[in-house]
Amino acid sequence: MSLDSPLLSACAADTAADLALARRRLAEASDRLRTVMRAAAELAARTDWQTPAARRFHGEVDAWCGTVGGLARGVEAADGDAWLLELRAMVRAGGGG
Repeated sequence: MSLDSPLLSACAADTAADLALARRRLAEASDRLRTVMRAAAELAARTDWQTPAARRFHGEVDAWCGTVGGLARGVEAADGDAWLLELRAMVRAGGGG
């Protein structure tokens, strides 16, 4: 099959649409991760008492926020990769490439 095939262009258009959907879902996931991270940090900030349990709680929240922040960054990196793939698919669907 040649690179100028109508079938390849149709597949590329479907791929671009699928990647656009995946990017929307990734953006939603990133937003949700950042929202829960902010909520946890705000809860920890309102817990200002200084007992051993509170100190452990603050440490756990800090660690958890670091993990969630890493997940959010990973989601954002995946979105960047998906954007490049979507762009390539759109070019191919338009007959370029």
